[in-house]
Amino acid sequence: MRDRAIDSRITERVSLYARILFQTLQGKLDSDAGAQDYEFWVRRSIEESFERLVVDRNVQGPERLLLRQIRHCFPMASLPSVVVVVNETVGATVEFLESPDCQELLNGRCLASTRDGGACRRPPVTGEDYCPSHRHLQRTREAVSGHQQNGAASRVRVRVSGEDALAVA
Repeated sequence: MRDRAIDSRITERVSLYARILFQTLQGKLDSDAGAQDYEFWVRRSIEESFERLVVDRNVQGPERLLLRQIRHCFPMASLPSVVVVVNETVGATVEFLESPDCQELLNGRCLASTRDGGACRRPPVTGEDYCPSHRHLQRTREAVSGHQQNGAASRVRVRVSGEDALAVA
């Protein structure tokens, strides 16, 4: 994971989630002739997706974006379990990034990204997560979270191939 002026404890933990996801999915990859390409593609997609989570906290549906990128690398029979694993791991990562411990590490800096992809260095407005230049993102975030609370996704325990797992329904 590239260093983008984010606390190393955050990037290390998110990198750990990304490695766990890749190792879990690695055994489910399609065994066609292009399997080596699939492995590279899945690893790169997971790393980029998790980096995006850390750098830009306004990503909508990060698990859906990741699944769209990697689903062609898996046989149809294993896709239900792939979906469950991706949903669970990305959900755990998002929960970590929204936890008080992580917010404490992020405190004192705007959560937005600059045009060149780096983290904004300006201090946030008191009581908000964004600086004056990125204040519009705070309003968007509040509107989206209000919309999600009305039709909030719930975690459901499902049984896939004899394994208990959590899924987003």
